[in-house]
Amino acid sequence: MRSGTLCYHPKNSTNLKTKEIMSTHSRIRMELPTGETASSYCRGANPDHARPILKRNYNTTEKVEELLKLGSLSVLRPRVKAEPGEIHTFNDPVQDVTIAYHRDRGERLQVGCDEPGTYDYVWNGSRWYLQVDRNTRLAL
Repeated sequence: MRSGTLCYHPKNSTNLKTKEIMSTHSRIRMELPTGETASSYCRGANPDHARPILKRNYNTTEKVEELLKLGSLSVLRPRVKAEPGEIHTFNDPVQDVTIAYHRDRGERLQVGCDEPGTYDYVWNGSRWYLQVDRNTRLAL
């Protein structure tokens, strides 16, 4: 994963089964040892929704990497993937599984997001922050 590609903003991101229409554009980033960041666009991730999910479920670098490998996300949820035997699709998702545009809707994989979203979540290797502006971070 590497930074440097543009964000992908899907035209139609309504989840048909749950009718979730969350238009909060955000970016989920992870700081790398090189000083760069790896990132993904996420459509539905306002702080009230994202904060508890990121802190509880994506609290190691390995888990954050697994999330970012999905590419652009429609809805952030506690799990990255369905369990064996569970059927998870964009239009018929498993309730607590993250919805990704590439994996779940068959769209082109978009890894990396250079545009800041309304909310910019940053994993620094040990904790999550909300990047408010270039010089200000708030702990989640």
